[in-house]
Amino acid sequence: MNRSTETPQLNPPPDGPRARLASLGPSALSSQELVAVLVGEAREGAALATAGGVLAAVRGSLRTLGSLPAQAIASVPGIGPANAARVAAGL
Repeated sequence: MNRSTETPQLNPPPDGPRARLASLGPSALSSQELVAVLVGEAREGAALATAGGVLAAVRGSLRTLGSLPAQAIASVPGIGPANAARVAAGL
């Protein structure tokens, strides 16, 4: 018998921010990924790009973002009223 010396990976790392959040917790995600989970767009790249715009508008601070009213968040390009409410409520 010829056994492989490679150990099979039983639990591969999850892909995407939602999967990593579910399995590893929020500390495993960047601020941009956490906002992307809240924005929840269908395409991960689009969600991350929008989240990047939101964080850039508040200089990357989740604390600052959490202190803003939904109307201010909605003024960021790519964020509509529904996503702004979701981000404001999530933070």
